[in-house]
Amino acid sequence: MHPPDPWSFEDSIAYVFGPNGEFVDWTGHLFFSVSGSDVVFTFQPACGPGSSVRFTNGYPVDQRNDARTARIALSFPLAEKLRDAPPGGAYRVSGHPFARTGKVNSHAFGSPGAVQTDSRQHFEGAQPNGIANVTNPQYLVQFTEITPADH
Repeated sequence: MHPPDPWSFEDSIAYVFGPNGEFVDWTGHLFFSVSGSDVVFTFQPACGPGSSVRFTNGYPVDQRNDARTARIALSFPLAEKLRDAPPGGAYRVSGHPFARTGKVNSHAFGSPGAVQTDSRQHFEGAQPNGIANVTNPQYLVQFTEITPADH
């Protein structure tokens, strides 16, 4: 028996997003919090028991260009829609992950501080220098639509 290849998960994720690299009207639970003047969203699709894949628009301290693009200010219509909504509720969510373009500083590939990348990694991880894979399935996304599931 062989241990699972953490990168095979990434190929599955790329297949699910299809050629446009997006998800549309996925149902799941949306968690959100306010950090400064931004709203941080974390979406967990309803993929059945044992699923742990998550999508987030990042963290305020993250200075990657993609993370800055993904930020949602409190004054944006997407944030305004959720002003009185309870976090953790069921929502229909659309968005797209950011394609992986750069190299990553990671301990996972060998020596600390080594700058390496793997061509099998298709999308940006949720955290700076974080590798999204089967053991850490968290992706940085740009949310384009968020609607309560009961609408």
